[in-house]
Amino acid sequence: MTLQAPLFSMGIDIASSGKADDVVDVALATMRTHLGMEVAYLSEFVDNRAVFRAVSARGLEDVLPVGGSQQLSDIYCQHILEGRLPNLIPDTCDEEIARNLPITAQAQIGSHVSVPIHREDGSVYGMFCCLSPRPNPTLNERDLQVMVTFADLAKGQTQRDLRARDALSDIQASIDAVIGERQLEIVYNLFSPPMVARPKGLRR
Repeated sequence: MTLQAPLFSMGIDIASSGKADDVVDVALATMRTHLGMEVAYLSEFVDNRAVFRAVSARGLEDVLPVGGSQQLSDIYCQHILEGRLPNLIPDTCDEEIARNLPITAQAQIGSHVSVPIHREDGSVYGMFCCLSPRPNPTLNERDLQVMVTFADLAKGQTQRDLRARDALSDIQASIDAVIGERQLEIVYNLFSPPMVARPKGLRR
């Protein structure tokens, strides 16, 4: 099955969406609209919690804020990853585990679609999800495949962000090590106007 046609028929133009950081937001908003669902989000798993890194939920931003989190044991993610729940749930009442999870009633989850996002080393970064308070019996395998396509777009940007974050962490670690070992030497430029000694840089 080719998934190129749905991308063009929905009028998606990722290249002109603006900054590269907008790719995840565009992917979430497009899938939420395409599936007719109220909420879409990208999560990152951190210390057994799902942290919401990007959210598309018009009018519900206070309910599901970026940076908020939920225990993995309280939501669908872990059950989906371990095969106890399917990626595509048109009606949560049809799935015993979903039906019995308190979050289903608390957040009024009627339908749910979710696929994992992986890091470059193959480990799970988090989930790309859409949900609605209403059951949606029209959701089908084709919708899931389109979801996978947009999740791949988000994954590409997420992996680039992770590389940048790791690089910054390495730089910070190097700076902390130098400071901790008192290996800094302040270099002054005595000839820059006005004639006041100013730090020019740091040298080990």
